[in-house]
Amino acid sequence: MAVAYRCVFQDDALVVRSLFESAGISCELIPDSRFDVNPMFDSSVAGFRIEVAESELEDALALAEDYKARKQAARDADGGEGTA
Repeated sequence: MAVAYRCVFQDDALVVRSLFESAGISCELIPDSRFDVNPMFDSSVAGFRIEVAESELEDALALAEDYKARKQAARDADGGEGTA
Protein backbone atom coordinates (compact mmCIF):
# COMPACT_ATOMS: atom_id res chain seq x y z
CA MET A 1 0.00 0.00 0.00
CA ALA A 2 1.11 3.56 -0.70
CA VAL A 3 -0.10 6.93 0.54
CA ALA A 4 -1.99 8.71 -2.24
CA TYR A 5 -3.42 11.62 -0.25
CA ARG A 6 -2.95 13.35 3.11
CA CYS A 7 -5.13 16.02 4.65
CA VAL A 8 -6.03 17.57 7.98
CA PHE A 9 -9.82 17.56 7.71
CA GLN A 10 -12.05 14.50 7.51
CA ASP A 11 -14.44 16.07 5.00
CA ASP A 12 -11.56 16.46 2.54
CA ALA A 13 -10.58 12.84 3.06
CA LEU A 14 -14.13 11.62 2.48
CA VAL A 15 -14.41 13.54 -0.80
CA VAL A 16 -11.12 12.16 -2.11
CA ARG A 17 -11.97 8.63 -0.98
CA SER A 18 -15.25 8.95 -2.89
CA LEU A 19 -13.38 10.13 -5.99
CA PHE A 20 -11.03 7.16 -5.80
CA GLU A 21 -13.84 4.67 -5.29
CA SER A 22 -15.85 6.20 -8.17
CA ALA A 23 -12.82 5.64 -10.41
CA GLY A 24 -12.61 2.01 -9.31
CA ILE A 25 -9.54 2.55 -7.11
CA SER A 26 -9.65 0.52 -3.91
CA CYS A 27 -8.46 2.57 -0.98
CA GLU A 28 -8.32 2.77 2.78
CA LEU A 29 -8.95 5.92 4.81
CA ILE A 30 -6.73 5.96 7.89
CA PRO A 31 -6.62 8.48 10.74
CA ASP A 32 -3.04 9.72 10.85
CA SER A 33 -1.90 9.63 14.48
CA ARG A 34 1.33 11.09 15.71
CA PHE A 35 2.56 10.98 19.25
CA ASP A 36 4.51 13.75 20.94
CA VAL A 37 7.02 13.06 23.67
CA ASN A 38 5.55 15.94 25.66
CA PRO A 39 2.27 14.75 27.25
CA MET A 40 1.10 18.36 27.71
CA PHE A 41 0.38 18.64 23.99
CA ASP A 42 -2.33 16.55 22.38
CA SER A 43 -1.03 15.74 18.94
CA SER A 44 -2.85 12.43 18.64
CA VAL A 45 -4.94 13.61 15.70
CA ALA A 46 -2.79 14.85 12.86
CA GLY A 47 -5.25 14.35 10.04
CA PHE A 48 -6.00 11.58 7.61
CA ARG A 49 -4.28 9.64 4.89
CA ILE A 50 -5.64 7.54 2.07
CA GLU A 51 -3.68 4.51 0.98
CA VAL A 52 -4.02 2.66 -2.31
CA ALA A 53 -2.32 -0.33 -3.90
CA GLU A 54 1.01 0.47 -5.53
CA SER A 55 -0.44 -0.52 -8.90
CA GLU A 56 -3.13 2.17 -8.59
CA LEU A 57 -0.96 4.91 -7.12
CA GLU A 58 -0.34 6.86 -10.34
CA ASP A 59 -4.07 7.11 -11.13
CA ALA A 60 -4.90 8.02 -7.53
CA LEU A 61 -2.27 10.77 -7.45
CA ALA A 62 -3.64 12.22 -10.70
CA LEU A 63 -7.16 12.31 -9.23
CA ALA A 64 -5.89 13.88 -6.01
CA GLU A 65 -3.99 16.58 -7.92
CA ASP A 66 -7.08 17.35 -10.01
CA TYR A 67 -9.16 17.63 -6.82
CA LYS A 68 -6.63 20.02 -5.25
CA ALA A 69 -6.50 22.16 -8.40
CA ARG A 70 -10.31 22.39 -8.58
CA LYS A 71 -10.51 23.24 -4.89
CA GLN A 72 -7.91 26.00 -5.31
CA ALA A 73 -9.71 27.34 -8.40
CA ALA A 74 -12.96 27.50 -6.41
CA ARG A 75 -11.17 29.41 -3.64
CA ASP A 76 -9.66 31.82 -6.15
CA ALA A 77 -13.04 32.39 -7.82
CA ASP A 78 -14.51 33.11 -4.39
CA GLY A 79 -11.82 35.71 -3.73
CA GLY A 80 -10.06 33.49 -1.21
CA GLU A 81 -13.06 33.58 1.11
CA GLY A 82 -15.35 30.76 2.12
CA THR A 83 -14.85 27.05 2.54
CA ALA A 84 -14.75 25.89 -1.07
